[in-house]
Amino acid sequence: MMNKYISFAGALLLLIALLWSSAGEEPDWAHLLEMRLPSQRQVGSVESPSVLRYKPQRNPNYSKEAAEAYYERRDSLIRGFYGSGQVNHVVKNLKSGQELIQWIGVAQRQETILAIPLIAELLNHQDQSVRRVAAKVLIWFGDRRGFDFVMSQMEGPNSTKWWSIFDKDFASAKPTEYLPRLKALFASKSDNKVEAYVIAKVLAQMGDAESAKYLIPLIEREPEMSIDTILKLVSVREPTVTVLMQRLSKEGSPDKVKHAADIVLGKQGDTAAQQRLIQA
Repeated sequence: MMNKYISFAGALLLLIALLWSSAGEEPDWAHLLEMRLPSQRQVGSVESPSVLRYKPQRNPNYSKEAAEAYYERRDSLIRGFYGSGQVNHVVKNLKSGQELIQWIGVAQRQETILAIPLIAELLNHQDQSVRRVAAKVLIWFGDRRGFDFVMSQMEGPNSTKWWSIFDKDFASAKPTEYLPRLKALFASKSDNKVEAYVIAKVLAQMGDAESAKYLIPLIEREPEMSIDTILKLVSVREPTVTVLMQRLSKEGSPDKVKHAADIVLGKQGDTAAQQRLIQA
């Protein structure tokens, strides 16, 4: 029985090799990936299928070279198992202009790198829903055009419509090269407490110590209502953050506040907090 499985696996691998060899000219990976962000992005910061990602250096978020190699392997697998038509089908439907949100999603699920230029063009689409999904997926791919677009929207007059993508997708990728623009944006919104709060949380996720000065008073005022804000401080290495988290982790605080504070302290290397998390 084992020999039969081995024979089947060998035949399958041979079939994949033959299909790939007949697939035609390979895509220009370097050109397709030229808009990717630099390698300081956090490894594993974006959730995505785990094809051949058992080594951190192979994660496409590790470096431009890793991304090029990863998407080349991914394209090879898709073409090998489904044929070149599967990749071409996604590209064709994006070009058609029909059901764009659906096909952007398909391009993301299949990690179709050839679709990125087409998705980038949709940042100018008349439908805001299409623009939003296109920006989210470009950020997911690590494409600079998605980050630039969201950043420009936050700097514009209709920034409130982009808060959710800015706070979740943009910030989760931790594109620290945008810190100067983010700090300038924060300074320009100082008279708008709600928007300043949104920007401060994004800055905190990138480890900006200045953001803590804005967020700590808010946490101290309503700690039980600030769990999400507390967790945004895990990357901030600032003594005032440590002091506040130590105070919140003590007896007397609500359990969920203590737990959030311990997560921040644990990330800072506090072994006592790490032990409490293990025992929780």
